[in-house]
Amino acid sequence: MVFPQIFIRFTVFAALMFTLSSAVSAETRLEARGAGFIDIAPDQVKFSASVTEVNRSAVDAQTQVNSTMSRLEKAIAKFNLNEDSIDSSALSVNPEYRWDADSRKQVFVGYRVNRNLEFTANDVSEIGTILTSLTESGATQVNAPQLAYSRPEDAQQQALRTAVANALKTVRTMASAAKLSIQAIDSISEAKEHFVEPFNNLMRAEASSAVDTAPTVSVGTLRYSADVKIIATAN
Repeated sequence: MVFPQIFIRFTVFAALMFTLSSAVSAETRLEARGAGFIDIAPDQVKFSASVTEVNRSAVDAQTQVNSTMSRLEKAIAKFNLNEDSIDSSALSVNPEYRWDADSRKQVFVGYRVNRNLEFTANDVSEIGTILTSLTESGATQVNAPQLAYSRPEDAQQQALRTAVANALKTVRTMASAAKLSIQAIDSISEAKEHFVEPFNNLMRAEASSAVDTAPTVSVGTLRYSADVKIIATAN
């Protein structure tokens, strides 16, 4: 008969669909995040300073600025520097005015010429001495030094490996607690951009007891951080 055969085929097909549906529904999606960090002692210092002069003659102002900049470059040449990092090319010339209350109008003062100096030192123990040299050589402004690490990629990769290991540990703990078995790691992604932050009193100046001695600078550490998200399938 035709009907029983059709019924049997339909029954087998329905049973197969039920089995597949049960297998799919038995899978559980697990999601976990992991953080990792590494504290690194900085081995470089980035300096920036500027020289500014105001003169009614732009040429005279620039001549004075260039003369002072030459003294700065000569002063820092004795230190352990990254030669490729030295840059004193940034120069700006702008007219400057002041408000005259009596005439109620802007009065020309002169031309403000500014030139910047940037460089990286390879010895953090020289921070205080370099700051003193820049100031004594005529820098108009010396910005706060920025501590850095010469191999940031290595430090960041180590932090990332720690974050992944912690995320895997968490997702395995979740599976074990639920009496599940992880079948696959579906994805691993950074939950947020990695970053570097100062940690443990990064830099602190301490006064020297000697009158002609540069201040001692106490240096802390740099913290490289990573945060990842893992999605896994378990049943």
